[in-house]
Parts: sequence; structure tokens; C-alpha cells
Amino acid sequence: MLNWEFQVSNDKVNWLPLDKRNYLTGDSDIDAQYQEEQKELMQKGQTSTWCVNTDLYKEVGHDGFRYFRIVQTGRNSSGSFNLALSGFEMYGRPRRFRWP
Repeated sequence: MLNWEFQVSNDKVNWLPLDKRNYLTGDSDIDAQYQEEQKELMQKGQTSTWCVNTDLYKEVGHDGFRYFRIVQTGRNSSGSFNLALSGFEMYGRPRRFRWP
């Protein structure tokens, strides 16, 4: 996956992006980093870890979220629109919350 957004919601209607990757952004420093990530991820059995944008999370002002999704926003490393994701783990602190 090269182009994606990690989105969160409490109602499955209004989604907020907490993190995203857009391969070849036009910023040479960011693009160089993404190209290195792509080279590494194309090796068999590779993994990668990304952090959530905590500034955006604080800006939104939520105590937590109930629903999570990953949306592919462009082509993958093979040049197709197939979403290839073999595993997904989230880390954080669960919170008590009365969901609607």
C-alpha cells in the first residue's frame, strides 16, 4: 500500500483521517522517505509501523473512536488498485465510553 488513509468514526457516517500516506507528493524529502519505505516493503515478509498524527487527534478533541478503517487512495506498489494488507494491529489505551 502506497496511498492510503487511516480513518476513524463513532457513527460510521462521519470519518476523520488520523494518518495518511500519499506516495510521490512532490516534496523531495518526503518522496525520498516513501521511496525507501517502498523498497523495503517490496521484500518478502517485510512489515512497517506508522504512528497516528497526535496533533490531528488533539485538534479533533475526541476521547476515543469506535470504528476504524483503511481506505486506499491511489495505486499500490504493483500499479494496481488492489488493496494488499496482510495484517493490521493497533496499540493504545482502551477507554470506557457509553456508545450510542
